[in-house]
Amino acid sequence: MKTTKRQFREFQREFMAYVDSLGLKDWDIRFVMEKDGNSDAWITVATAAQRVEVGLESEIEDEPASLAKHEALELLLYPLRVRMMVYYSEAYVDQEIHKIIYKLMKVKLK
Repeated sequence: MKTTKRQFREFQREFMAYVDSLGLKDWDIRFVMEKDGNSDAWITVATAAQRVEVGLESEIEDEPASLAKHEALELLLYPLRVRMMVYYSEAYVDQEIHKIIYKLMKVKLK
C-alpha cells in the first residue's frame, strides 16, 4: 500500500523514541521516503561523519512502528556489524545481526 504522510511521521516519531531509549543521540539523523524496491525500511550509515539516513519505502507492507524499531536496532548494532565484516562475509554478518534483532524485536525497549 502507498505510504501516507501520517505513516511517515509515525515512522520518524517512533525511530526517534528508540534513538532516545537506546542512547543513540550522537548520530546526525536524516529521514527520506522513496522507492527502494528492496525493503520497506533501511539505514545508510556514514560512520566517520556519524550520520545516518533512515529510509522508508514509498509503499510499505509492515507497520511503521515495527519498521522504526527494526531500523533503530540496526543502527545500535552497526558498530558490531562493521567490526564483524573484517573477519566474516557480509551474508554471514547480516544473518547473525538479524538473529539478534529478531530477538530484540520481542522486547519492550521504550
